[in-house]
Amino acid sequence: MEIDNIVNNWFEDTVAQINAANKPDESVYNLCSSILPVARNYCNATLLLLNEDKRLPAMALIRVLCELTFRLQWCVFPNKQNEHVNVRIKRWLKWSYNREKKDLERRLNLAENQEKTKIKENIKYLETEIQKIPYNFAGDLYGSLESLTYEQTGDGEISLSWKDHLYPILYTPFNQAIHPDLVVLSKLIKQSGNQRMFFGDYTSIDIATLKIYCVSCVYNIIVATRMVYELQYEEINQEYLKIKKKHAKEM
Repeated sequence: MEIDNIVNNWFEDTVAQINAANKPDESVYNLCSSILPVARNYCNATLLLLNEDKRLPAMALIRVLCELTFRLQWCVFPNKQNEHVNVRIKRWLKWSYNREKKDLERRLNLAENQEKTKIKENIKYLETEIQKIPYNFAGDLYGSLESLTYEQTGDGEISLSWKDHLYPILYTPFNQAIHPDLVVLSKLIKQSGNQRMFFGDYTSIDIATLKIYCVSCVYNIIVATRMVYELQYEEINQEYLKIKKKHAKEM
């Protein structure tokens, strides 16, 4: 079965089971339920691009998937600070409100009168919502997370820090696709005799490797969701290991 079909089966089965679980209207269940369709959308788009050998655009989408993966895991897995999952969700929400407020403030001076009134109303609303959340906010979520770690139980207990482990794994490899700079552009130029050739994408990065990154993000999102809902994930784990083993041979 193709990767696309396997991954979509994971999503469909997980959604069916969490709907059948009939959990209460709590923030942790709302978080998992809202991330699943977004992750599926980005995953399907990534695989479509990779099937067409579009590496850089696919890497940009994988970067988003990586961020969703980390955010969900940071929220739902136990951490050494012993914060309740709802506290961490509210911290993320407060950070989100602050970021949106800053974006609106940047637009304010450039807006026309009617739009400016609407922007001011939105800023006032966000300020009210920010005040409702009592937990400290460091201004930069990335900086505030550097000292945080989380532990996961399952196939093996892990303890990962944001600064030393998660950032290099989930962000660094794909930043170049989000922020193509002169280093990236220089890698897209080749010399053949007296002719210089310019390319709009990488040709050396392995497609199978990128597919494994994509599927790994989805796997971790689905497993985290199933752990929250106390659902089994052994079958998904076995399928995931088979995908990795198969594509490792193609790399």
